[in-house]
Amino acid sequence: MALAEEILLEPRWDADAFELARDRTLSEIRQQAAAPTTIAATVLNRLVYGPDHILAHSPLGTNESVSTLTLDDLRSYYDRAFSPSVAAMHVAGDISEDEVFASLTSLGSRWAARNVVLPDSPLPDAPTAAQVYFVDVPNAPQSVISVGQMAMARTDPDFYPATVMNHRLGGGITSLLFQRLRLERGYSYGAGSGFRGQGRPGPFVANTSVRANVTYESVELIRDILEGYETQYTAEDLAASREELVRGNLRAFETLGALIGMLQNISAYDLPPDYISRQESTIAGLTVDDVRGLARTHLDHNRMVYVVVGDARTQLDRLGKLGLGTPILV
Repeated sequence: MALAEEILLEPRWDADAFELARDRTLSEIRQQAAAPTTIAATVLNRLVYGPDHILAHSPLGTNESVSTLTLDDLRSYYDRAFSPSVAAMHVAGDISEDEVFASLTSLGSRWAARNVVLPDSPLPDAPTAAQVYFVDVPNAPQSVISVGQMAMARTDPDFYPATVMNHRLGGGITSLLFQRLRLERGYSYGAGSGFRGQGRPGPFVANTSVRANVTYESVELIRDILEGYETQYTAEDLAASREELVRGNLRAFETLGALIGMLQNISAYDLPPDYISRQESTIAGLTVDDVRGLARTHLDHNRMVYVVVGDARTQLDRLGKLGLGTPILV
């Protein structure tokens, strides 16, 4: 802990290290700007969060924002926002609680708390209809498809039940999206979906990457799966999801890293220490009608945003036949 204390409270503000970190970040930004998967995620975030929301942008920043950063900017941010009032310490290992608290005595006495105001951004109104947006990557051999809409925060009581609801839709290799896009049609190597809320509301997102020549067919298939999911969900689907999710928990917390992840969930989302067993009770208590109600509430297929990144010359016009509005080139 002495080393951690030094790192936390006595930063060196090394100019050379700062330049290296900034150059490395700029390189990552350039790489992401050319990656269709990242492009699709970025465009979808801007559409569901709104262009001015803090979560509509990559945490890496932009070329402009990172290029102009200085060490003084970092010092200023450190002075404003670096505080134990917004920090959490997680420890897992062969060590007692008393030993952990003893090791934190010096840090606790030296690290003064300050009031930190976290920025907030309002969410835009939900779209009134489903819409396709297209990003042109000329001659792309594949198309990346991301479909989503704003959903709920991780702290919402519906979050875990909705996660169970999503399991059959896109939660693994037995899901409808994976089986139909990859195993039945051979359009893709993988597909999935999930709810991405954290402390703030986050989107529901379904995504895949497909051969360019089946872009239309893939978007059509995803649309049809979403439209039929509520009414076609069965007792067999729920039983299979129960078995897979509970079985997955049996070995999910055997490593120290997994235990740290569990502690992070508890502190970040104010969950009870026994939240895993409570989740299993939630699974056991869900009915088919419950799941269908969750799908009806949190998967509004009439307001989904569809983002396609691919070759506009060969793929854009066909997407207008889906009944999802005239595709918008962005």
